[in-house]
Amino acid sequence: MDIDVIINKYTDKFNEEIKKVLEQIQNYPRIILFRHILPDYDAMGSQMGLYYWLKANFPQKEIYYVGENHVTLMGQCFPLTQEISDDLFDKNTLSIIVDTASEKRISDERYKQTAYLIKIDHHHIVDKLNFGDIQIIDENLASASELVMAVLLKMGKEFSMPKASLEMFFKGIIGDTNRYLYSGVNDLTFTLSLLISQGEVDIYQAYQEMYNKNHNEFYIKKYILDHMQFTPKGVGYYILTMEELNKLHLPPELAKDYLDLFEFIDGLPIWLSVSYNPKSQNYRVSIRSSGISLIEVASLYRGGGHENAVGARLTTLDELPLLLKDLDALIG
Repeated sequence: MDIDVIINKYTDKFNEEIKKVLEQIQNYPRIILFRHILPDYDAMGSQMGLYYWLKANFPQKEIYYVGENHVTLMGQCFPLTQEISDDLFDKNTLSIIVDTASEKRISDERYKQTAYLIKIDHHHIVDKLNFGDIQIIDENLASASELVMAVLLKMGKEFSMPKASLEMFFKGIIGDTNRYLYSGVNDLTFTLSLLISQGEVDIYQAYQEMYNKNHNEFYIKKYILDHMQFTPKGVGYYILTMEELNKLHLPPELAKDYLDLFEFIDGLPIWLSVSYNPKSQNYRVSIRSSGISLIEVASLYRGGGHENAVGARLTTLDELPLLLKDLDALIG
């Protein structure tokens, strides 16, 4: 297998953009990396993989990363977010935003004060006026971590790929593909995974950090399975109000993590979680499907994402019957 051929297959279309990205990295003395709000494995993996790569290859530059911390993964899988002064966001600063489709979902608005903006992402474009002075977007890839890693490899063999970056990219790829189960997994996914394994990354340790659970997990799973509901067309869903989240000792940010319970259930074409978000005082919705495009429906409810995995928001639970009706209509 010629690894370069596979990487070129997915990056040649971005040759001009990649050249410009490298030029901007070389031009600016300070670089700050951003990710999306409510970060997941891929947001943090792509951001931190890029961070360690920049630190290794441009030690003379100031490199920072920002964004809200994840309730459980920070400190366990990823380092805590840096707290940096407002003074660092200025005309001498380059911003790179990864794994973020919509400008309103960028975690930390101080990117607006910087001089130049690069976007690297794999989501469907949802903003009519997309953001970024340079944009590298491939909606066909399963994770942003793949795209960022491929772009860095494309920049040339004179740049090293540190073990710390490989570890971060691995967690991003595994998290966003659910261990290679989701659509979008392709030859690039496995090629990069091969490179990661050759980089002496402790795969077992990474899985331990990502998937170790405590005993309370059993009670949460039992509760969700017991309270799953279904529409006439077979859409499955569970609802977690603030009262139920408190009862289960479940942080609101983790409410969607139990959608994996319903993967590969025959006769379940669409499934979703609906959970209260105390920060915005509305309901966060995460929807998955087995081959049915969800993008159009998600856009009706303030959301977006991938073909078979989207997020949305409901102002109140009164909107839920409308959403379920729209999802039923997708089934026919």
